[in-house]
Amino acid sequence: MTSASYKILFTAAVISTFLLPCISKAQGGPPDRITEAQIDSLGRSYLHMAQFAMKAFKGVSSAQERILLDKIKILVGRNEQNIFAVYATRNGNTPIISISIDFIIVSYSVDAAFVYEYDHQARTGQPANLDRIQAYLDYLADIYRSGAGWFRSYLDWIGLTDDEVIAAREQMNKNEFGNAGFSFVSLAFVLGHEIGHHVLGHIGQKIGEREEAAADEFSMNLIIKAGYDLSMASGPFLLFDAINPHGTIPRVARTHPEALCRWQKLLFVTWGHLKKDPDFLAKMKAEGREKEIEKASELMGVIKADPNNDCNK
Repeated sequence: MTSASYKILFTAAVISTFLLPCISKAQGGPPDRITEAQIDSLGRSYLHMAQFAMKAFKGVSSAQERILLDKIKILVGRNEQNIFAVYATRNGNTPIISISIDFIIVSYSVDAAFVYEYDHQARTGQPANLDRIQAYLDYLADIYRSGAGWFRSYLDWIGLTDDEVIAAREQMNKNEFGNAGFSFVSLAFVLGHEIGHHVLGHIGQKIGEREEAAADEFSMNLIIKAGYDLSMASGPFLLFDAINPHGTIPRVARTHPEALCRWQKLLFVTWGHLKKDPDFLAKMKAEGREKEIEKASELMGVIKADPNNDCNK
């Protein structure tokens, strides 16, 4: 099955499980209860996607890392105590990555926010409303802290009617920022982050900002090496930042949330290391993937040259 097929499979599962029930509800009301069968279906779909991503990650990892990746067991299910729970742990000698079904649904909704705003930018030429995305992330963080069992999708939250939501989704899936691609890459980034905790020996240690930053960079390396579109990996980074804010760091940008600026910095640092790595460059050339290097370099140039990007100031 191709990467595109996995994206379609996963997206269909999320829409049938959560988003369509949300659309049918009056604004502000909780969605229909998700059945156990729907949860199982979504969990299986995510595991298929995770297996595809793991295969891609193994192809760009060292021999020692591949041994560890072969041992990792991925668990997907409900977590009533923490609906956003995503963590790496061990069960004896077995490395575990546990991901909450609710987090997958929340992540999909965050990705939809980016897709909607970038689609609006592409069609109108007006800058994407990243402040509105930040406000939505803050709303989700409040949901997380309150322990509420449901949340509003981004399109409902910004006040679109049911018909407008359906029309917006049809439009969003017509362009390069399709929700399927964003969700595939963003959840692959989360998977890579937890793999990083295992590979970097963080399990059993006290995890602080340094370890989290190292796991982020490890995952970004995997995303770039595996050939995924790294511009689609910012959603989870911002979501976790909203849940666990860095209170000592002031907001440094007017149009870009501070977390997005840190994600951009991570992107530049990771790419700066990779483009100087002779082994990485040789492998890309041997696999006929030089155009991916050109595309990534072009993306970095566009981000740096964006006059609306306060992260560059």
